[in-house]
Amino acid sequence: LDAIYVKDSAAKEILSNLQNKIETVMLLHLQLQLQDVDDANSIELGSYIELILDSFFKHNVGKGQKIHIDKEIDSFKLDVEKAIPLRLIINELSANCRKHAFSEQDEGRIFISLKRFDGKLYLTFEDDGKGLPEHIRRGSLGLTLVESLAEQLKGDFSISNNTPRGTVASLSFQC
Repeated sequence: LDAIYVKDSAAKEILSNLQNKIETVMLLHLQLQLQDVDDANSIELGSYIELILDSFFKHNVGKGQKIHIDKEIDSFKLDVEKAIPLRLIINELSANCRKHAFSEQDEGRIFISLKRFDGKLYLTFEDDGKGLPEHIRRGSLGLTLVESLAEQLKGDFSISNNTPRGTVASLSFQC
């Protein structure tokens, strides 16, 4: 509600990020309430990820922009302790996409894949935007947070510009 009265764009960005983090916790609690009480330590990941992606892009796509989101998301259970850092990673990758990939264009496509295979989770987050500048890929606060969360999950994270356009971020970890 306070964001309505804020004129400074940097302050609006901070409030938007805080709103996304609050919604993360809310969606997690909502999802946990909807499932079996005996299974409160894990969450059905497919519907949880669908909820957070829909929520993020509904509130964060610029007016007049047409961002198409293609998703291939497997449905399976994941420990809440791993679901929270995964959610924060997805939130940060979504924010980077919104902020950098499509800042100079009105239309774009995002492809998100979340698959489970041989006891590992594989996340791919790809866009067809303008690509991340080198200084963002090397040392931005957001990507440093993603790398730290990937380490917390004992996972492997990489990000690179896709040729000829866009960015590809990949994460894998044991689940």
